[in-house]
Amino acid sequence: MENIINKMLERINFKIRYAQENFTEWNVAHERRMAEIDGMIDMLSIVTGKEYVITENGLEER
Repeated sequence: MENIINKMLERINFKIRYAQENFTEWNVAHERRMAEIDGMIDMLSIVTGKEYVITENGLEER
């Protein structure tokens, strides 16, 4: 289970970095990326029972 959680964290952090690096202006594509990331964070929160927040350094546990 710990392995799955770590893989989810790595994938979410990758998507966050990609979204941050490619952000030029708020548009439909960026909104879609952020919605996907939010959904993944929600799933991770349900699985772990912990709350996470997006920061400049990626995903952090609150």
